[in-house]
Amino acid sequence: MKRFVFRLESLLRYRSFQVKQALQALMAVQKLLEECEAEILKLGEDQQTALILLEKETQEGISGERFRLHTDYLADMEMRMLKMEERKKRILYQLREKQKLLDQARMAEKALENLKEGQRETYMKEMDLWQQKETDDMVSIRKVREGMS
Repeated sequence: MKRFVFRLESLLRYRSFQVKQALQALMAVQKLLEECEAEILKLGEDQQTALILLEKETQEGISGERFRLHTDYLADMEMRMLKMEERKKRILYQLREKQKLLDQARMAEKALENLKEGQRETYMKEMDLWQQKETDDMVSIRKVREGMS
């Protein structure tokens, strides 16, 4: 009995490879997003620490120059946080795009898998019919031989 051979097996392997690549790209962007969010949290904590320090020094008495340094630092921190928020938005957009690519790759792979499974089922039905026919023919031949003797 011959074995089932899916003629598009190499294409199916390539589609699986594309899914793996898309998944790796998605994971890389997710890692960037996590790093960006961690940086935003760190900047927020640093900003809170600087505000507490400024408030403490203001209560104790602070020179104008030192106050200006604190406010400049806080303004710079605010600007960095805004830039990081913008970067986060860009990364989220990239994440959505990578997710779309992954979904498309998975759909293409699934379509080929479904085709393969359909062809395998058809092949198995044909083989079952062929085997049944062979069995019936052997029984018929045996009956003919028994009838002749």
